[in-house]
Amino acid sequence: MAVDVDPGRVAVKRSWDRPVQWSVLLLTAALFVYAPGSQVLGSTMIELWRQGNSGPVAALGLVQLAMTLVVVSSSFRFGAVKPYESEQARAWLREMQQRSGITTVYVTHDQDEALAMSDFVAVMHHGRLCQYGPPTDVYEKPASRFVADFLGATAFLEGLVCENRSGHILVRLRDGHLLAVDTSNTWIPGTAVTLAVRSERAQIFRSRSEAPLNNIIAARIVRSTCLGARWQHLAESAAGSLKVESLEAVPAGEVTLHLPANAIIPLPEEGSAA
Repeated sequence: MAVDVDPGRVAVKRSWDRPVQWSVLLLTAALFVYAPGSQVLGSTMIELWRQGNSGPVAALGLVQLAMTLVVVSSSFRFGAVKPYESEQARAWLREMQQRSGITTVYVTHDQDEALAMSDFVAVMHHGRLCQYGPPTDVYEKPASRFVADFLGATAFLEGLVCENRSGHILVRLRDGHLLAVDTSNTWIPGTAVTLAVRSERAQIFRSRSEAPLNNIIAARIVRSTCLGARWQHLAESAAGSLKVESLEAVPAGEVTLHLPANAIIPLPEEGSAA
């Protein structure tokens, strides 16, 4: 019995078979589970795949082209499940994406998910792109107050630039304290500046004599919350309210906060430029 085989079709099918299988698997596991509103897109892609195996070769090429970009909308947040399950789910989806080689856009409102799962992060606000870049760059050098707030800054202090030195600036807070801040930008003395503070990098001292000489603020711990492996404290100062973290409990009362230069990010006031 003779079998009529199209050599061109066999070659194309073998070439694209594995990427297509990974694409469909990624869609069914990620789109259906984590983006319930995308069933139509997923069903369409699967149907195209079926046509590619039994229909014209062009349909298979269309599947591969369509699968080049997958949009995963996180209407189901990993944070809604247990922490270890959340980490496993992130690692699993990340591994699937890496093994399939498909460019994937992951849409989320959770900054931990954005940083943990992405090669590049795009922060959007009211439909506008605020910043785009590698996660570490966006985290360490946010372009605006909104980006800094979304990516983990827990306090904002207002001040004026009083001196611009090589590699850093001196900022006078509204209570008169001076803070040295690392920056690669040029700031004009007298410019209003907003300082974003990373709570995980601030240090708490029970007495001023124990603290470093520079970049310190007198404050009072008014509330503490246990977050499991760490404590988060609300500290009130004349310069403003700050959230700071520690590994151990800190009694309420007077403290001295040390804000290292790498814990502070200078940002221009909204509507102005540095």
